[in-house]
Amino acid sequence: MQSLDPLRYSRSILKGYLAELGRLGLVEEVQKRGSAELLPLLDSSLSAPRWLSAAPFDEIMALVATLRGRDAVRGLGHSVMSDRMVTVLEPVMSLALLMFGRDPGSLFSRAHQMASVVSQGVEVIWAPSGHNGGTLRVRMEDPQPALSWVAWEGVFAVPTLPAYPAADGRSGAIDVSWISKVAEV
Repeated sequence: MQSLDPLRYSRSILKGYLAELGRLGLVEEVQKRGSAELLPLLDSSLSAPRWLSAAPFDEIMALVATLRGRDAVRGLGHSVMSDRMVTVLEPVMSLALLMFGRDPGSLFSRAHQMASVVSQGVEVIWAPSGHNGGTLRVRMEDPQPALSWVAWEGVFAVPTLPAYPAADGRSGAIDVSWISKVAEV
């Protein structure tokens, strides 16, 4: 298996996390409980480096889980993707739908390219299983905390389906399905 770069996320993901903390009313509580390394990023995400290690994201997820539970972490992943990243990824998504078909499989099959816009050291593989579903496999070089996989559930907009992390913590799978709309005649 090919080695991956160290896991890093873009500053825009951090901005999304901070916006969601604000929406949840958790900013003050996270500031009280956050580490010395996290606090400067909470105060001014604009001055954060373009790429950040996974550590501040892991810490934010742990604090959200402590304060609001596992579902809030899933919601964090979903909200960041739907509220912030869709804007960044919309041109790629539109092109994929235009060129390769107008169903979710067209997007999932290009999830790796979309993930590379906002993350490094992440491999995303789409394995279709029929016309209306498949499995997304996400892999990183190093083991990830369990809450990281919970956030990935939300990223792929399937908040009711669990991610299945591998025993080594380096990869996980998310089963995805949808109902195709049949054109009326």
